[in-house]
Amino acid sequence: MSMATEMRTESRVQLGETMQTILLVDDEPMILTYCLRVLSDAGGFHVLPADRGRRAIDIASDYSGAIELLISDISMPGGITGIELASQLGPGRPEMKVLLMSGLVSLDFMRGGSWQFLGKPFRPDELLAKVRSMLPVQYRPMPLAWPFATRISSHDALARQK
Repeated sequence: MSMATEMRTESRVQLGETMQTILLVDDEPMILTYCLRVLSDAGGFHVLPADRGRRAIDIASDYSGAIELLISDISMPGGITGIELASQLGPGRPEMKVLLMSGLVSLDFMRGGSWQFLGKPFRPDELLAKVRSMLPVQYRPMPLAWPFATRISSHDALARQK
């Protein structure tokens, strides 16, 4: 991911929200770029892109933080499918939710289970709705003095102007 994309994603996080990390895997560069842009533009997500299953395993192994969501294509060349990827990463990351995508199959039986499914093609709002339904916004506690410091600073600034 480029520094510009990461900075753009970071800057859209609302005060008090925490970034949620998504491991995004698709072997088709156009789909990978499309999903990366949708998630980055939405803000609140730190996206780790990978173009194949083996690369995703390496990224997850090297990443020390929590990965809240794996979004992966089901059918990928190179020996590791999205289902195999989720199965391999799941035991080491029990907090990670899984969203599998495909334009070739319909996996309606997965709905309501531990894995979710999104059929390709999909619109940006469909991807975001699915991701947001799986990852509710998390907030970090704000320092107690924060709102008061702002009011005091504003009051002091007004007093100095008089």
